[in-house]
Amino acid sequence: MLKNDYGTMFQIVIKPTDPDWNLTILEINLDVFVPLEYPAASCSIEFCDERVSESTLDSINTAIKEELSLRDGSLCLRPMLRWIERNIKDMLQPESQFHTHSSLKVYKKGEIEWSESDSDGSIEDDNTDVTAPIIPDQTGEFLDKEVGTSIRLIDINLHGTSHGLVPQNILFLLQCLRCKTQMELVVAPNSSKSVACSRCSCDLMCKLYKKLCLPGTVSIACVDLIGCSVADALFTRSQILSICTECSTSTALGLASGTNNETWCLSCGHKMTISFEGIKIIVINHL
Repeated sequence: MLKNDYGTMFQIVIKPTDPDWNLTILEINLDVFVPLEYPAASCSIEFCDERVSESTLDSINTAIKEELSLRDGSLCLRPMLRWIERNIKDMLQPESQFHTHSSLKVYKKGEIEWSESDSDGSIEDDNTDVTAPIIPDQTGEFLDKEVGTSIRLIDINLHGTSHGLVPQNILFLLQCLRCKTQMELVVAPNSSKSVACSRCSCDLMCKLYKKLCLPGTVSIACVDLIGCSVADALFTRSQILSICTECSTSTALGLASGTNNETWCLSCGHKMTISFEGIKIIVINHL
């Protein structure tokens, strides 16, 4: 570690945590400079390895500089180290001499490997051709199409004065695409939330779009996912709103499958009963 009137310079060595790491490089060496004005002034990070070609080094360090510029003025050192650890494998792909085997699958930027099924095999692929991009619902209205990943209720029945169901928040069990670790995340409609994978530190992001669930429509929500797939939706620990036909008041409750879920309208007192046989998670389009 070196200190001067401008800041501190030191070297950091990162050991990859990717369970699928298949390169002979087992340590990532980084030269770091933190100025005295940090975080108002951004730190600098440079990848250095004499075994890597000059062109690849330039490409990696250019990518690091570009990512640093997006985080200028923030406490960016630790997030940047995580970003480098997650992306260095892809950036080293041109260096074929570091591959431990020749059958390495290379993913292009933005390409995602989707899980074929969740823990109970209920995720299915839908052949629906959805070409329109997901547009955030800024008005609070219901999404009127199937996009991303659809959360559906099987054999839903509404009795009493229950007219329909709307999610107030849903507790998802997300599965990391990188290491398959599962993490819980509560998401409210028309908002994005993320959580760091406890194993590989990847960011798992989920955006929830609400739908009005009626008998015959079955879908209660759609989600846009980055870095993860939906393994399950835990409705017993979620807040689902049942809309009363008498007074249009919404009453929140958790829902369990295979039983009658009973509640009473908070405004007019009428009884509402909701039942369904299970949850189906269907991938509509891969974003």
